[in-house]
Amino acid sequence: MRSCLEYLIKHNAFVQLCYRKIVSAFFKILGCFIKTDPKLVLLTSMSGDQYNDSPRVLFKAMLKDDYFKTYHYIWAFKNPEKFNVPHAETIKIDTMRYFIVALKAKIWITNVNIERGLDFKKKNTIYLNTWHG
Repeated sequence: MRSCLEYLIKHNAFVQLCYRKIVSAFFKILGCFIKTDPKLVLLTSMSGDQYNDSPRVLFKAMLKDDYFKTYHYIWAFKNPEKFNVPHAETIKIDTMRYFIVALKAKIWITNVNIERGLDFKKKNTIYLNTWHG
């Protein structure tokens, strides 16, 4: 059932449009009830496949900077068990927890897309997309 739904969302323009509008609206409404954490940073690289590129460089720089000493970092991966990221929590991308963290985080750092094709970014969220370097 899930693979059939995923196929429809990816290959049927009308279903994809409906999915994006409905799910984006859901997360925008949910975001009204989730308080932004000003010291929470969500990071991803290559859609959750890797721990590299500009997001990793920025993460390492933030760890060295005293200004960001009290910040909490969360890296999102497709397979978080494959990655050991010192000084950060890891979560699975495209899960409900991932989207809740995205709504809660004040800062998003990525080289692709945090919203996963949806539209739910809060106005006060800082979104730094390095686009592969």
